[in-house]
Amino acid sequence: MIPEVIARLIYDAVMHNTIATRTIPIRFQRFPGIEAAADDRGISGMDYRVMSNGAQIQSGQTPANGLIDCQVRGANSTLQICFNGAVVSEYTVSINDAALDPVTNVRGQQQRLMMLGYDVGSAGIDGLAGGNTELAMLNFQADKGLTLRGSVGQVERDNLTADAGE
Repeated sequence: MIPEVIARLIYDAVMHNTIATRTIPIRFQRFPGIEAAADDRGISGMDYRVMSNGAQIQSGQTPANGLIDCQVRGANSTLQICFNGAVVSEYTVSINDAALDPVTNVRGQQQRLMMLGYDVGSAGIDGLAGGNTELAMLNFQADKGLTLRGSVGQVERDNLTADAGE
């Protein structure tokens, strides 16, 4: 059987025959927040694999800090968590280069909280305050050593921006 040819290298070719892969750092941890010195929140020894268009492109086990570099090909990849070889959880990992909403509105705050690993609820980024968004903010405030209010003031906006970006 002759193997299928998937790429041909051309001498001195620039940007030809390239498989476009980007890497996204993903941290599996016991509870949300930013990693700190001597942090023990990471989940180690968890088997995972990354799939793209039905093919496995990456596999491994999470290290002590729970941080992996997940490969994304094309629009998205699928990250699978495995136990004894069976898939127990699956996540779509995609790249969105769009700008974040302003940190002054709830939607922008939810985007940043989610980026930092806080659960804003099953509705996700919906722009509505209260419920799980308020709980996520309380957890963020606790992790940052801020006054626990649940509401968002300038101090919280500054910290969200510093930790997750403009």
